[in-house]
Amino acid sequence: MIIIPRRKWIFPMSYEREYMKYCRSIVQAMHEAVKAHVPQIRNYLDKYRIDEVESDDLDAIVASIMAYCHNKTIQAVVERKIKAIFEGVNDLNKEEFTAEIKDAMSVDVFQYDPWLEKMRGLWAQENSQLITKMTDSYQTRISQIVSDGVRNGASYSDVAMQIELQTGVEERHAMLIARDQIGTLNGQLTRARQLDVGITQYMWRTSEDERVRPSHRVRDGKIYSWNKSPDDGAPGMPIQCRCVALPVINTNTLRIGGIPHSEIEAMTAGGR
Repeated sequence: MIIIPRRKWIFPMSYEREYMKYCRSIVQAMHEAVKAHVPQIRNYLDKYRIDEVESDDLDAIVASIMAYCHNKTIQAVVERKIKAIFEGVNDLNKEEFTAEIKDAMSVDVFQYDPWLEKMRGLWAQENSQLITKMTDSYQTRISQIVSDGVRNGASYSDVAMQIELQTGVEERHAMLIARDQIGTLNGQLTRARQLDVGITQYMWRTSEDERVRPSHRVRDGKIYSWNKSPDDGAPGMPIQCRCVALPVINTNTLRIGGIPHSEIEAMTAGGR
């Protein structure tokens, strides 16, 4: 028997917003640190001529800037926040998975996830690295902007404008990280949970709003195999994808909590 749940699988939008807010706060903390060091940057620009750039002084300014916002970007703080977001997305994903099975078969799912600890560690590590890379990039670009300002004889206002533009670039990058990583995590959790109980196919569902890309809109309602998804990946895997995978349940191959297939079919036969 093939069953596809009628209810919609909820995308973890609230955790996407939470992650976006957190990433933005890191960029804003770095920008505040730069603004707090305006006198040092201005003095540096005024002090050195084009032919006598003193990199040690600039390195000291940049080091001071990064130390100023260190409490916002230290590894332990970042990892703690990332793990908390992981737990939130996982809890919602598990609730949705359970609700989907119950909607389709009128049975409660009590599932042990032996793969979860490994996924949690890998996702936390990857996202910590992404944020560290973002902060390192900002530090490098601010240093380059100030250094170029000296070499080009730029005024502080010109340099300040470049810093503002770079901050905007980093904020957009931060938003991309948050949107992409939450969708990817939700997709990975969905895939693992469905395959773990013998669900090998899924129905593609979009978020049904104006942000859905045309190539994903045409997939809405179509059925795919987990081992043969579209070229850009299963729902949630493509960059910034908020689509979800509804389980296509085959009761002949379904395995939930050790319940035999025949008993699962018996449970569903009365109400279907």
